[in-house]
Amino acid sequence: MFSLIWCRLLAAFKLYLLGLEVLVMQLLSTRFRLPAMPRQDGKVAVVTGGDSGIGYEVARHMAKLGAHVIIVRLRRSRTPC
Repeated sequence: MFSLIWCRLLAAFKLYLLGLEVLVMQLLSTRFRLPAMPRQDGKVAVVTGGDSGIGYEVARHMAKLGAHVIIVRLRRSRTPC
């Protein structure tokens, strides 16, 4: 019983490592680029979490494309702003 569970766990772990290896190779082999988008003049983009991280980069990209960007901060802090 224990050996059967162990074999299945080992097989799942090997598959996970293979997927991780493929992902890392894809990330390292090409430079990351945002997808090409047409100009967004006259459009409004609402970006949640746009004050940091990926949301910040998306907000910057949309602004460069000409969209009016509204950043919504969902993080709740304990100190009043």
